[in-house]
Amino acid sequence: MFFSISLLIPMSFGELYYNNQHSFSIQYPDGWKITGGQDMINEGVSFSDGTEQALVGAWGLWNSMASVYVLPDYGGYGGEYGEKKMQRDWYQDLCNDISTCTDFRVMSHTVGTTAEGYPTLTMKYSETNTYPGLSGKYPMINYAKHVYVGTDLWTIDVETDKDDFSKYQGGIFVLLDSFKIPASPPTQSSSNNDKGGGCLIATATYGSEMAPQVQQLRELRDNQLLQTASGTAFMNTFNDFYYSFSPIIADYERENPLFKEAIKLAITPMISTLSLMETAETESEVLSVGISVIALNLGMYIAIPAIVIFGIRKQF
Repeated sequence: MFFSISLLIPMSFGELYYNNQHSFSIQYPDGWKITGGQDMINEGVSFSDGTEQALVGAWGLWNSMASVYVLPDYGGYGGEYGEKKMQRDWYQDLCNDISTCTDFRVMSHTVGTTAEGYPTLTMKYSETNTYPGLSGKYPMINYAKHVYVGTDLWTIDVETDKDDFSKYQGGIFVLLDSFKIPASPPTQSSSNNDKGGGCLIATATYGSEMAPQVQQLRELRDNQLLQTASGTAFMNTFNDFYYSFSPIIADYERENPLFKEAIKLAITPMISTLSLMETAETESEVLSVGISVIALNLGMYIAIPAIVIFGIRKQF
């Protein structure tokens, strides 16, 4: 049976899917459901928003869905230029071969590395779909993430109706960043402590999940904040706020290098101050140092600029 090789654990921003057979995990958006698949080579596993519009032949049509599958013995990572061209041509040809697909356009390409050290290539692209029996055209915003694991190519495809993209954007970014292979079977304790996926803005800013700044944030979250009740409460509140805007900023960083550099200049001082939290171990230490760090950042980003502006205006 399908569920004999999988395990679902409720997550803060979705559900964690774990596959015993291939030892990988991925987090899909809250409210989505598994809609098919267990043969990772031929069809993969798929998730959807559960809104089935119609049947096109033997296929169900959903507004938004994601799938994960593997191409064994792909041959390994062939370099940034070659893999970008391969990925672009692959999905362009796929659109050309389907009579219902038009207006294919690559919006951005991002090169990265997983926490396990595997190269990744993520493409954001748009296309327009039409379907027999349905009136009108359906603009789509899609992602394709390739993860190069040895000679195998793992692919994460996300197809999103343009009208629903803003609603699901945060969950889609978490889904793309949460893929892990190999992954350990989840436990109830790990489900409580692994909330909110990756550091989206920092990952986009520094170019990799393995960047020292990103690892610092991840370790601070796991080793200090989530080890105390006050830190966990803070993270729960912070995640709700952070994921309401971070996907938009991270996506724009990938499309605009100048904006990316501006964000790097803006967040580097904040990340430096967070190093003060690394010595906090007890509940009281996390609380007191945390308040001090927040006050320090308020001073740097609000009070000092306000004083400077006030001084300049006073001179005139």
